[in-house]
Amino acid sequence: ILAHEMGHYKKNHIWVGLLVMPISNPLMLFAFFAFISLFLDRRKKQHDDPSYQIPILFLIIVIAIWVSMPIINGASRRMERDADFHSLQLTGDSDAFISAEVKLASKHSYGYYDPPWIYKFLYYTHPPVKYRIGMGLSYKNQMSSSQTTNNRSTAKTAPMSFE
Repeated sequence: ILAHEMGHYKKNHIWVGLLVMPISNPLMLFAFFAFISLFLDRRKKQHDDPSYQIPILFLIIVIAIWVSMPIINGASRRMERDADFHSLQLTGDSDAFISAEVKLASKHSYGYYDPPWIYKFLYYTHPPVKYRIGMGLSYKNQMSSSQTTNNRSTAKTAPMSFE
């Protein structure tokens, strides 16, 4: 788990989360405000009281957040996959990675092990457990096949790098 968090640090996910992610919602809001401004301008000519616009603005904000959610969640899932892969490369221990995923999923009830794609697309900020376990198994298979071809004794002999 620590290697995963180090992956976030190494890949500058912290800065991406702090700087880039908040930008996406205002951009979506701007797009919706630009789109709806024609409607509001037309309605404003009919009414002098601007208080009728408040519910419309709240509706626009809710829609903008809902529309931008898959974009933000997709970026988050990508960063989580990168951090997972970094942890596998750093430790070389796919068994510990898989074990940690199984334990976390069973203790914290992260939802589906393999959710429907639309549910994952809309709501998941992390890759599903099935995908993460598959990544660990794939890494393990890659390491065992590279050991066979390179006559390496174990995947754990890879040097640790913090560059």
